[in-house]
Order: sequence, then C-alpha cells, then structure tokens
Amino acid sequence: PGFYAPILELAAGEISVRLRNDTDADELVAARGEENETASEIRRRSNVQVVLTSTEMPKYIRELQASNISSFVRVSGIVTSASKVQCKAVAIRLECKNCRSRLTLRVPPGIGGVVIPRSCQRLHAEGEAPCPIDPYVVLPDDGEFRDQQIIKLQELPEEVPTGEVPRTVMASLDRALSGRLSPGMRVSLFGIYSIFSPRERGRAQNVSGPGTGATRTPYLHVLGMLQNSDAGA
Repeated sequence: PGFYAPILELAAGEISVRLRNDTDADELVAARGEENETASEIRRRSNVQVVLTSTEMPKYIRELQASNISSFVRVSGIVTSASKVQCKAVAIRLECKNCRSRLTLRVPPGIGGVVIPRSCQRLHAEGEAPCPIDPYVVLPDDGEFRDQQIIKLQELPEEVPTGEVPRTVMASLDRALSGRLSPGMRVSLFGIYSIFSPRERGRAQNVSGPGTGATRTPYLHVLGMLQNSDAGA
C-alpha cells in the first residue's frame, strides 16, 4: 500500500490537471517521471488527496504485530491526545555552500525524516577539487510543505480484557485529514501500519549509534477515517 498509494494520488492529480484544461497539461503529464520536478508540479497544481475506506472488521490495537507492518489495516479507538497541526516538509531543497549546486530530496510520507548527504552530489570535472564534507544547507523557502497532525489512539473500553491496561498506538494524519480530531472522539482509522526511528522524528539528518538500525516504533499512517457513531460499524 505504501508504494501504490502515492502512484494512485499522482494519477488522480493528472486527471484533475487534464479536466481543468490547463494549457500545458498534456506536455506536463507526458514529461512526468516517478519522482521528478514535473511530478511535483502536478501535485502542486492538482492539490488532490485520495482518502481510502474499508468495510473489513476493525482490528484490536493489541492485535497489531510485526507481521502487520506495511499492511493496510483498520483500527478503532478513542483519541486520547492530539498535537497541533504542524507543517511537514515533503520536499527539501538543498544548496552546496561551496559550488552552489542544488539538490531536491523527497521526504517519505508519515512520521520520519530524510538523510542529507554528507558529500556534494554534483559530478566534478577531472582535476577539480571536491567540495568539503557536510556542504549542504537547507533552503526553507524553496521546499514543499503540507499539514500534519500526530494523535494517540487508545483501545475502546469494551475491547480491553479484564485486568489489562488499555493499549495505544500513534497515528499520523496529513492535509485534509489533519485538524479534524480532538481528545475524546471515537474514530475508526484506515491506514498503513508503519514504523519509524524515534531519533529521526522531527529532523532530517544522519544519525548513528548502538541499536540505531534495529529498533523502530510502530505507528499508523492514516489514509482515511470515520468519526463518531460510524466508527463502531
């Protein structure tokens, strides 16, 4: 699902651009690659978000296991906390301090960041001195951003076994889905059960250390939701 959802959204954006009869729509779509500046332009013009739903029975939060990673799941629960809506970068524009060459990095959806290269990615001419280590600086005004909200979802009281402590799962909502939930609301979320490294949350840089590549925190990358009485269906 994590691979096909962005492709579906980009295809819907292409149709939106064509239906609006933009003068260069055909040329724009024909030149589109998987992850290039033309694809970014299609996303910017169309501003389309695909919201998914499901008729399957919700999973209990305590039933989510490692085998569910990268799978599309439906879970129900009560929102216990919700962050403020923040701006998350979806594309970061970098500039080399030495040669002034520029580089664009796409940031994966959901929670997490991106690794900034420690060496300049420009092809240097033969005999040309290489750029120093860590040459890139971020150009905030040239990046792409979208709204994002992080919530914590707790098991419904009727789903908690007697004597057990309610379990929770973190969830990430973006764009039109963000800002719609508040603590106390009962919801059913549809999304991709994913993982992220706590060290990478909120920053875009390389990290290292014991256990960095081994331990990850699970969360739900939300692609759709039902609220209130519809959530228990």
